[in-house]
Amino acid sequence: RPEITEYLCERTIYNLILEKINTAAIPGVTKGRHFDTVEELLVHLDARLCRDLLTLLPTISLLDPACGSGAFLVAAMNTLTKIYGAITGKIEYLNDTYLTDWLKKARAEHGSLNYYIKKKIITENLFGVDIMEEATEIAKLRLFLALVSSVQTVEQLEPLPNIDFNILPGNSLIGFLHVNEDVFNKHPSQLNLFQKRYQEVVEEKNRLIRDYKTTSKYTKDLRALRDNIQAQREDAIANLNELLLDEFKQSGVKYEQATWNSSADADGKPIRRAVNITDIATLQPFHWGYEFDQVMNDHAGFDIIITNPPWEALKPQAKEFFADYSTLVTKKKMRIEDFETERAKLLQDTEIRTAWLDYQSHFPYQSSYFRSTQQYKNQISTVNGKKQGTDINLYKLFTEQCYNLLREGGQCGIVIPSGIYTDLGAKQLREMLFGQTQVTGLFCFENSKAIFEGVHRSYKFVVLTFEKGGETQSFSAAFMRHEVAELEHFPKVGALDMSVELIRRLSPDSLSVMEFKNEIDVRIAQKMLKFPLLGEK
Repeated sequence: RPEITEYLCERTIYNLILEKINTAAIPGVTKGRHFDTVEELLVHLDARLCRDLLTLLPTISLLDPACGSGAFLVAAMNTLTKIYGAITGKIEYLNDTYLTDWLKKARAEHGSLNYYIKKKIITENLFGVDIMEEATEIAKLRLFLALVSSVQTVEQLEPLPNIDFNILPGNSLIGFLHVNEDVFNKHPSQLNLFQKRYQEVVEEKNRLIRDYKTTSKYTKDLRALRDNIQAQREDAIANLNELLLDEFKQSGVKYEQATWNSSADADGKPIRRAVNITDIATLQPFHWGYEFDQVMNDHAGFDIIITNPPWEALKPQAKEFFADYSTLVTKKKMRIEDFETERAKLLQDTEIRTAWLDYQSHFPYQSSYFRSTQQYKNQISTVNGKKQGTDINLYKLFTEQCYNLLREGGQCGIVIPSGIYTDLGAKQLREMLFGQTQVTGLFCFENSKAIFEGVHRSYKFVVLTFEKGGETQSFSAAFMRHEVAELEHFPKVGALDMSVELIRRLSPDSLSVMEFKNEIDVRIAQKMLKFPLLGEK
């Protein structure tokens, strides 16, 4: 919904702009000013502020690591376009030579100022990754359509920007955040006279991409340039996958091949074997430290991440798999007994059975990796001495990965299930959010008015924002809401001030957040806490 995308863009982009301007965190930005809101900042736009914003805006890196068809990227482009629009509108009335020259040059060189600004944002600020290649193609197309629709006449059109290496296909959850150069250079696959060192590989890729982005005409030369970059990327990724294979082996991860027990006519005992390079390549690893090295290494991470990741457990989904082979399975209200009968019938087909066994084999080694790697150390929770949450869930992995990909002080806005603040299995993630970030907003919806189609009406999800670094003392929250329109006025209207100290006292073992309706609920809970909790002596 646009209400959700706009809210998250404004909460993250506006917070970042305020923080940079108020602390003068960018070289060349004027010190000694403070604004509480972006609205206040825009009202007070003067020549100094316009210059500062023109210095700051091109440096912002914004990522959607599960970009799908690009809804968040388009919303981010629109939010940044508004800021640029306020600046260009103000320049007309400011008697500043630098700003007047900047605007005059932009208008002279480009048929449409609006097109130029949107193109600038798409190439300088936006990054996206998705495991489905077709989704990344749709995301690029969607940005191009938003760009083309900003001109009035055909004459104002310019060549579309080359953003093939801003929005890329790959698995956001598996791959190196940072590449260890020494390990890369010394790896056996590298030890021949013709291989370049890692630094050379990266510098050459960046130089070629710069050339590619600045070539305006779509010609055979441009196609050849893109193919050349792609070939180099594939070589580098193959080498990085070898290093990742070593990491899987060191963690003791094994591949578990699903088998079929013919005498029982059922799934057999899996065969364990060593993970090989084909298994790694199947996962489509995305190596952040290589693909976006300038963001990850030069800037220590992204400034902003906004995303709505998948919400499913990382395990075989039988109904989802067999729906491809039977129209009966696609029916929503199919009885379990009927499904089991249909599944048994389908598994008599050798081809379907082989595909089913391959499909099942895809999950165990991924789960083992996520459980054993330091990158996801907050996935397994212990409550009262017992491990909680046996299934690895994608939304929980993405929540931690967003934290990993942000720079210190970076802003995140994410749409995930309400389990993030209630489930025992998410306790360790709450420890991370409360202890290593500043939660800036938690707005919970119940899906009774089908905000998400195809999701059950009683399902609850949350729009969560946080800043990496520091720790949370209290945060604005709202629970059990049904109207997306309410987001527009949050946290000014209808927000409760949730204290982390109160959460720790109410649920010391699990850190679960109670869903309060209003301030009276909070006061009642605080009063009850003067007495022992039920079960205490």
